[in-house]
Amino acid sequence: MTAPTADLPLDLPDAQLPGVLGAALTGLYTGEPRLPARPGGREAGLAALRAWTGAGYRERNHLSGNVSRLSMYLRHGMIGIREVAAHARHVLRGRERDEFLRQLTWGEFFRLVLRQEGARVLDNLEEPKYPARWTDALPDDVRAARTGLPCVDAWVTHLIRDGWLHNHERLWFAAYLIHWRGVHWRAGYAFFREHLLDGDIASNALSWQWVASTFSNKPYFMNQENVERFSGGRWCRDCTARCPFRGSYEELEARLFSGRLPEEAPTPRNAGASRRAAPAAEVGAAPIQPTGPTSPRVVWVHGDGLSVTDPALSACPDAPALFVFDRPFLSGTPIAFPRLAFMYQGVRDIAAARRAPTHARVGAVAGELAAFARAHGAAELHVTRNFTPEFTRILEGVRAAHPDLRVVVHEPERLTSYDGQVRRFFGFWKKVEREVLQGAPSPDAPRRGHR
Repeated sequence: MTAPTADLPLDLPDAQLPGVLGAALTGLYTGEPRLPARPGGREAGLAALRAWTGAGYRERNHLSGNVSRLSMYLRHGMIGIREVAAHARHVLRGRERDEFLRQLTWGEFFRLVLRQEGARVLDNLEEPKYPARWTDALPDDVRAARTGLPCVDAWVTHLIRDGWLHNHERLWFAAYLIHWRGVHWRAGYAFFREHLLDGDIASNALSWQWVASTFSNKPYFMNQENVERFSGGRWCRDCTARCPFRGSYEELEARLFSGRLPEEAPTPRNAGASRRAAPAAEVGAAPIQPTGPTSPRVVWVHGDGLSVTDPALSACPDAPALFVFDRPFLSGTPIAFPRLAFMYQGVRDIAAARRAPTHARVGAVAGELAAFARAHGAAELHVTRNFTPEFTRILEGVRAAHPDLRVVVHEPERLTSYDGQVRRFFGFWKKVEREVLQGAPSPDAPRRGHR
């Protein structure tokens, strides 16, 4: 049996973090070891939430608009979706409040699609709505921000430097890469996954598919007038490049899609079903029985629950907890160092806030968890569910390595109680709008426990 790896120190000040964590993760990240543009952790997330007043949110579609920039904290569970919704109801009014809550609901919609479709979200969920011919690789000039187009190069530079982009920048870049450069959306998904602090499989993959028209009724694209308007002309004003976005939407549609876009492409319920593999088996939640404070149990902390408010941590305040940087995953998946540093800061906050010990290691997650449980004489492993394929794979590995360990899966916090099938956001929104805006579930919406 392989011995567990040594713990990472969880009291590193930020000044030492890049050097120490960078050495521990050698070969497992891209770029130089440096701090993220925004600090990670629950304390930083709460500070950002309290500082956001919502003033200027009316101009949210403009790059200068006051969007919350809370997505990276939500993505890693450092702040809760209900906390954010409550804050929005407090600081926003009327149409701005309702629109913010609607935008917040997109994240829940994407996670429900991931739960429903599993690893299939990494393949075309539907046929593209135009005769697409895509290449697989991200072009070198795009990765290096040397396309010669000031706006595109700025989007790439912003992404790599800050690990964040305004939603309009994300859409513009995705449209440029897919429609103008003819690159498969999966290459863009991987590029965003590498750098975005809020990058997750659900919102990242499905947003790219929405632009590509493999998860929407038609492809998204923009023209130069749209970029200039919502960027305040910051790139267009002095641009001397031959602009590929110049023209009316009708002209660009004919140029990009051979003029054959449907007015409203049909989306039959079983479209593409014959091409899809069966979804991965879902890990069922074990019934959570009352246990005494001395019951032998440990907690797995993963990247979706980096807060002491995580349901598994909340249920087991006296249990040792373990976070693992997944060596096999990181060895095969490019992830920029600031993303890993952001997660480390989240684990560091957990360790500082808990009375029970919290540990961090680098290794194969399933093996480390099994060894951790044995070292503590634990009979139970508690974890909060996420819907990624890796979650299922890791728990299967834990059960194989430690058959006697009981796995207790806690459900994550949700904004809605809806538990039915999902297809398009508009249909989902009509089912949950009342609950999100008024806090009262729609009487005809399928709810958890009533599937």
